[in-house]
Amino acid sequence: MVRFEPWFGTGPRQHYIEQIRKSPQARAFFRKACKEENVPELELLQWIRTRWVSLYKCLDRMLMLRQAINHFTNLADESHEVPTLRNKTYDNFKLNRSNWRHLGLIHRVLKEPATAHISNCAPHWNSDVYSGYSWASG
Repeated sequence: MVRFEPWFGTGPRQHYIEQIRKSPQARAFFRKACKEENVPELELLQWIRTRWVSLYKCLDRMLMLRQAINHFTNLADESHEVPTLRNKTYDNFKLNRSNWRHLGLIHRVLKEPATAHISNCAPHWNSDVYSGYSWASG
């Protein structure tokens, strides 16, 4: 039997997003990474475990910002613009090709039920967690 762990170690990946979201310096550096990689300047979304569709939206955003995420994790530890993490480095959060393929597969599997669920609840899904939350609006 294969154990399904959608986040292949939920703690570390969720912790990465939290680290960026809670630090103004890390958010600014991530915004800069988005600009340099010519991807939309959008904030990473958190996976809210009690709202399963948020996993789909979180993965959707990560896949959209893949180049910026890779850019950030490659450069953040050496940058004086980003605070040093305690007992870890941003390098610990790097995603390799296999990790990105895994995220893409989970995203594809969740797409149809998430889309159906969102369309059935359309008027109620306009919150920042589920919409295109950008730096400008937040």
